Amino acid sequence: MNRPVKRQLWLLNTLLRYKKLSFKELQSKWKDSYLNDDDSELSLRTFHGHKDAIEELFPVKIECDVADGYRYYVVKTSPKEQDSMLELMLNSFNIADIVGDAKNMHDRILLEEIPGGTEYLEDIISALKDNNELHLIYQSYKHPEPYDCHFQPYAMKVVRQRWYILGYLIESKGVRTIALDRIQSLETTKKKFTVPKDFSAKDYFMNSVGIWVNEEDKPQKVVIRSSPVMADYMRSLPLHWSQKEIETTDKYVDFEYHVCINHELVLSMLRMGKSVVIKEPTILKKMILSETKSIINNYNYDKRA
Repeated sequence: MNRPVKRQLWLLNTLLRYKKLSFKELQSKWKDSYLNDDDSELSLRTFHGHKDAIEELFPVKIECDVADGYRYYVVKTSPKEQDSMLELMLNSFNIADIVGDAKNMHDRILLEEIPGGTEYLEDIISALKDNNELHLIYQSYKHPEPYDCHFQPYAMKVVRQRWYILGYLIESKGVRTIALDRIQSLETTKKKFTVPKDFSAKDYFMNSVGIWVNEEDKPQKVVIRSSPVMADYMRSLPLHWSQKEIETTDKYVDFEYHVCINHELVLSMLRMGKSVVIKEPTILKKMILSETKSIINNYNYDKRA
């Protein structure tokens, strides 16, 4: 993330954190910020430049309350369900902000590494906003060699520390999801595109766990029985938005979902190990058993060898 964007995020985050601040209060906050590595003063011209950039990039406006001593505050201009990108970037910035302030704590605050591709975020967000087609050199795990492709970005999503773009892949003539860490080069073209009026990224991913979607799959009722301890984790971080607690006892908790059955769901179940059991449907039980048998066979093969 380049320097101007970091400073713009600092301004937006500071106003959201403190609700309302005068320009003098913002100057004081900036003076003490770890981002102010050149000990610069926040000028009124710089402030308005950051303000204009923020309003162009995010669904917000920075207003001034004249009656309250010319204090600035943030007004969101989009429905709550469209704020995910803003919240994600601010959450990431908050972590960096906290760690940046703790300059002498690098050996005591350990963060999980994020795969590559984040250097393209600014260009991709601009292409999303302006509806510009992207020219990529992409290395898919399914192809031995990198290849050229042209991509029309519709939306972005983060799953387990990886950034993905959802959009229309010209060469495949269909909607696809690609990972930022597999992009080898990216160029924003001048070619414009139009996102289909009936397309919704939220609806596209609605019935799936993870990132991969088969549009032919239909969601099914899934019931999972978990241990009481695992249930606490599942309550705090639901597996899927449709999660519903249907039975609770001292020995187990049953959760119900309405979700498509896919390999990512299977892997999610396996990550929880013996703490969960699939009650229904049968097809998911069989997929779990098949995957477990393959794992066991791998270990048995090692013993034979």
